[in-house]
Amino acid sequence: MKIELRGLSERLSTVETNQTTVAGGVNSLQTSIVQAATVTNTLVNATKTIQGELTKAQEGLIQIQTNAEAREHLERASAESIDRLEAIIAGTQSKGTAGMEGFDYDRARKELRIPDEFQVEAMAAVGRPGPKELLPEELLRAVRPGSSHDNALGFGKRF
Repeated sequence: MKIELRGLSERLSTVETNQTTVAGGVNSLQTSIVQAATVTNTLVNATKTIQGELTKAQEGLIQIQTNAEAREHLERASAESIDRLEAIIAGTQSKGTAGMEGFDYDRARKELRIPDEFQVEAMAAVGRPGPKELLPEELLRAVRPGSSHDNALGFGKRF
């Protein structure tokens, strides 16, 4: 029986040693799991930050593209306006047309029923000079004989 007790005692000692080793391994594994969870959380947060930055960059690119399209539209509209003004100037020099300044842009839009998608850029008078007596009183008072307005209106001149 002594031998059996000694054998049991040795086995029990081996089991206790193995249990201590396993407990140390479990503690080490738990520490590794906690560290892996921390790294995983850091990676998740970094991924969210990167996704947010990519979204901002995409929105910025869309804004740049929208601005570029608007700029191209304005450049085309400006070029068309310049072409129209050049045509008016060319017509003024050859066809009895005179460009005008100081007119009421909003009233011109309203009176001439110009749609909102068009912009009033210039106004020109087209036609032949006539007798100044046909002018309304308020305009006749504004034109003095021999003044630059009288000459500019071409009263008494023929084209």
